[in-house]
Formats: sequence, C-alpha cells, structure tokens
Amino acid sequence: MRTDDKSRDRATPEHTHQEHRESPGHAEGNGEARKKAPHSKKGIDKHVEGLAAEVDRIKAELKEVNDKYLRALADFDNYRKRIARENEERTRCANEELIRRLLDVIDNMERAFAAAEGTKDFEGLRKGIELTYLSLKEILTKEGLCSIKCLGEKFDPNYHEAIMALEKEGTDAENVIEEIQKGYMLNGKLIRPSKVVVSK
Repeated sequence: MRTDDKSRDRATPEHTHQEHRESPGHAEGNGEARKKAPHSKKGIDKHVEGLAAEVDRIKAELKEVNDKYLRALADFDNYRKRIARENEERTRCANEELIRRLLDVIDNMERAFAAAEGTKDFEGLRKGIELTYLSLKEILTKEGLCSIKCLGEKFDPNYHEAIMALEKEGTDAENVIEEIQKGYMLNGKLIRPSKVVVSK
C-alpha cells in the first residue's frame, strides 16, 4: 500500500509537468485566433464598401428617375400650352369667319336703307329688312343656333322663364300662353331661356 502511494507521488509531478508542456499549444492557438482577427476586420470593411457602392447606385438611379419625371412634366406643360394656343387660334378663326358672313348682312341692310331713302319706298324697305333677317337667321342656324318652341307647351324651368301668370279659360295650369322673348339653344346648349307668360 505504501509503495503504491510513493509511486503515485512520483507520477504526479511528471503528469503535472506534462500538462504544463501542453499549455503552450493552447497559447499558440490563441495566437492564431488573434492573427485571424485582422482578416475579419478586412471582411467587414469590404462589406461596408459594398454597401456604400450599393447606396451610390441607388442614388444614381433615383436621380435618373427624377430627371425623367421633370422632363416629362416639362413636356406635358409645353403640350398643354400648345393645345391652348391652338384652341385659341381655332376660336379666333371661327369668329373671323362668322363676322365675315355677318358683314354681308350689314351690307344688305345699308343698301336697303339707301334705296328707301332715295325713293321713299317703305314697302321695298320692309322687304329688304325681311330678306336681311332671313339671311342672318340662315347664317346663325348653320352655326347651330335654334329657337326654343314654347307656345302651348307645358312650362319647363329648364328652358322657360316665367314673367307672369294669368288665368285663361280652356287652358291647363302652367301652360305657356304667351312668348315675351324668344329663347335660343346653341349646339344643344341653352344660351337664353324663353321669357313667357304662363296660365294659372
């Protein structure tokens, strides 16, 4: 029993010494880990550089999209202005054509007045005015003007303006019994309602 104890006592320092010999290996492993650390930092730096490049790419794309948007906005504004100018020019030309035709009506009126003044032919003057009226009416009809029929019709506030209401035997209430002033439509749009007297 004692011999075994002495053997164990002698073996213990040797075993401990062996453990101490192994510890430098661990130190070497830690050294390798420390040597690898700078490589990890380089990897992080490279990743950051990649992210920065991606941010720059996205910024460039956003700038390109914004430039395209601004160009499209400018093109649309120019288009809108061009259309407005064309519409204005079209309206002006249409007005010029209408006025040109109305000048013929004025010429006819002036000739009729001159003829009546020289001959005192008032019947001829009346006929001249009638012809001028028909000429003017024809011009305006071609432009889309038409009168509103109202006599004997049921009163319609969309087309008629009641000036007064009168009782009339044999007539239903709210019927138009007299036209004070003609109403007109231009190309299907009301431009002046008929002023009328209605029954009550």
